[in-house]
Amino acid sequence: MDYLSNLHDNVRAGQPAVFKSRQGEWRIEWLNDGYDYPALLDKFRQGQLKGRPLSTGSNFREVYCLEHDGRKFIVKRDWEIDRRAEKVIWDLVGGTPYHRLIKFTARAALKGSTIAQGVYLVAEKMAWGRCLEAWLVAEYVEGESLIQEFKDGRPSKVVDDLGQYISVMNETLEKLHDGGLASNDVHPGQFIKTDQGLRVIDLSLDGPMIVCQVNDALTMMHFFGFRPPLGNPWRRAVYEIFALRRRFKNFYRSLRSSASGKH
Repeated sequence: MDYLSNLHDNVRAGQPAVFKSRQGEWRIEWLNDGYDYPALLDKFRQGQLKGRPLSTGSNFREVYCLEHDGRKFIVKRDWEIDRRAEKVIWDLVGGTPYHRLIKFTARAALKGSTIAQGVYLVAEKMAWGRCLEAWLVAEYVEGESLIQEFKDGRPSKVVDDLGQYISVMNETLEKLHDGGLASNDVHPGQFIKTDQGLRVIDLSLDGPMIVCQVNDALTMMHFFGFRPPLGNPWRRAVYEIFALRRRFKNFYRSLRSSASGKH
């Protein structure tokens, strides 16, 4: 991770961790580690560089693995718009998910946290404070995902298949949270086994950080029966509120299911 040492050197020299520019309706932010990420993205979008398509599971997203200058990158294009009222409000108040992603991953990197996938560039087509389309250039994390540990692919087998990794997943999420980040989409495919230990890819910061971190804990508890330590009392309080809401929803669903079964 040579880019991290360059980032630290540039910040110590008084430069910003993230450069920002506007090109018409596009807002571009990129990591200040000495590499020309805007030029890389321009060459890719113009077809001068070719990437290998990766599966996404979405009709509104494209992801590629790109090799250039002896490095591997993930390049993602995303044009899915979340029109829910709470997301619109949070985008206006707290910033768009991609803006927050490069802001907080850069901050975590400066703290020395290397758990999360590095985010190098975010380019967003903006209108009235909302992102209509986004491009992302990120680190390609070498290794195998924990999804490979599934024996038969059935969710009911996840605890048996991942038993030896669950405590490590918890520890990894705790370190991620301590670095000021969250996954907000916890599943085995987001954890990559590397020579340096587990790392987390494809972070989704589409809400307040404390809520994203609590979502991690709720997901771990729901699917694996464990959750990472929540640290500060505010995080624990939010967790209890969200856990109570989830129990109420489950109870309501069971009542509806029982009622429908009687007819």
